Amino acid sequence: MGAAIGQSLPFAVAVALSAGAIIVEVLMLLTPRGRINGPSFLVGRALGIAAVGAILLAIASPTEASHQGKPATWVD
Repeated sequence: MGAAIGQSLPFAVAVALSAGAIIVEVLMLLTPRGRINGPSFLVGRALGIAAVGAILLAIASPTEASHQGKPATWVD
């Protein structure tokens, strides 16, 4: 489990720090209601990414992730 988290952590950091999100956040902070819009965007983005992750985990059941004690080919 720890190895899987370690391998996927760089991708998670890349998604979190993507240039598009940073540009949108800066533009939202410059609006008249920036103190409300900025944090709302961040919370919505985090919830959206968490929802997509939860859906993917639900679709890919853990029983299909291994075949005879070895990872399935799609796991890579």
